[in-house]
Amino acid sequence: MDIWKYLHDIEINKKVDIEACRKLIFNTTEVYQVKEYLDDILRDLKFGKTRVIDEARSVALPISYRLSLDDTSSDYRISSKINTEIFRLENPKLSKSISDEIKNLIFKSFKIRYSGLKILENQIVFDLSKFSTKLDDEWHSYGRVKEIFSIYYKLFRFKIHDKQPKKKSDEVYKGITGVLQTFEENVCIRLNDHVEDIKSYDTQQVMWIVPDLIAITIQLSIKSDHTRNLGSLKSKYKSVNKKLKEEYPLEIFYGPSYSNKWHINRLVSYAFWNFKNYMIPIELFIRTDFDYFIGYANYWRYKGVHLFAGTHKDSTSKSKKMLINKIHECNSFYEVQNMLYREIKSGQLELF
Repeated sequence: MDIWKYLHDIEINKKVDIEACRKLIFNTTEVYQVKEYLDDILRDLKFGKTRVIDEARSVALPISYRLSLDDTSSDYRISSKINTEIFRLENPKLSKSISDEIKNLIFKSFKIRYSGLKILENQIVFDLSKFSTKLDDEWHSYGRVKEIFSIYYKLFRFKIHDKQPKKKSDEVYKGITGVLQTFEENVCIRLNDHVEDIKSYDTQQVMWIVPDLIAITIQLSIKSDHTRNLGSLKSKYKSVNKKLKEEYPLEIFYGPSYSNKWHINRLVSYAFWNFKNYMIPIELFIRTDFDYFIGYANYWRYKGVHLFAGTHKDSTSKSKKMLINKIHECNSFYEVQNMLYREIKSGQLELF
């Protein structure tokens, strides 16, 4: 059985109900009402109402991406949860087999249950929140655990070569191929109810596929980000990173490196966090509020959709500068979301 066909078909058959999306925007007055709509869709899916699946795909998900309503800093991960519930309703046996095998991959590789990742994330955020009080300026910390469906989709991207590991070597590429093959075989074994034949994984290779099971951010408050000078910020990032390694049991296996592909600027590392004598991979960001605002307001660009008028033809500085100038006026991510909502509703930004 082709365990990737489900995702492949989704990619091919993506559709957006433009009129329904516009109607939702223009029949609401505040961005929180759009969030309430998304919450209602998710609730209906959890209650097994298959009739809302098409609407979830063609309206709820596109709206959540274009308005950047997924917000890690407030633990609002609506799009992944909607995708998870759709998968469960459309293909329950494959969904369960995928979920069980991902949990098996995590436990066999890192000796922690998937349910335990949230406990660990909360502990790390608690520790880093105390750590942040010792730093100059005002910093805050938050985290997220990668959803099962997001892990499945990430494995799929590796399978179709749409995703590359941070470390590029023949050994790593060969290892990733081996992990994907084992994953495919194990899922098929589960589908055939022969779990006694489940195969094991090579931890050293798994960590290059899912180094971000837990993502943790230490973020400089916009109140302390006076200059937004990249040179000054890099100096702050380095200082925080150095103090962090001195105080906590981190074993860096990639980075630190600066990333500004679709964000403004951030420092990213992949590290093992010592938890009860087991090494758990985490993705660690050191960034500013402003970088977060820019990155998530550009979420539509990361997801491969077009928001600004003409961006499918022209992605030059004019459209980017328009967005950045608007974000400069925001003091919270909720303000960023409201700004996008207002600009789309007023016609200043094109929704589709």
